[in-house]
Amino acid sequence: MFRVDHITQPAADNDAEPLTKQTIAEWTRDVAPNVDLTLDTTAIQRFRRWHQPGRRLQFLDPYQQRARLQDTVNVANPDAVKMYADWVLFLGDGVDAVRLPEEVREKLRKKIRALGLTVFFRHVIRAKAHQSNCNQRSSVKMILIVNIDCQQ
Repeated sequence: MFRVDHITQPAADNDAEPLTKQTIAEWTRDVAPNVDLTLDTTAIQRFRRWHQPGRRLQFLDPYQQRARLQDTVNVANPDAVKMYADWVLFLGDGVDAVRLPEEVREKLRKKIRALGLTVFFRHVIRAKAHQSNCNQRSSVKMILIVNIDCQQ
């Protein structure tokens, strides 16, 4: 490290390539979310305690008792998958996973098995009525079932 006030002859770097529109577009490109979670009041409170910067909730009701979180996880990075799985476990059982990458699901299963718990991912069909037809939407509800063994 050096002090800036000790610089005596500043000069521009003429060898550097100028930024193109394509390079800037790649840096600022928005990635489509691959995680869609619905949170209840307990999960919302835990989200407020510990969340990554830039994550925002979309509240689904005026009393802020249900919220939706759309997020992106880099599934090519195992550390990001592990951290996201830990964070989903921290949010608790008030999480309804509408869309979740298979890598995060598998990491959740491994962590829950290591704790001695059993996890099931159940598909819940929800019907959303429209004006002329009724479309069905599939979502995944995360259900934690605790196996308690009283024998020692």
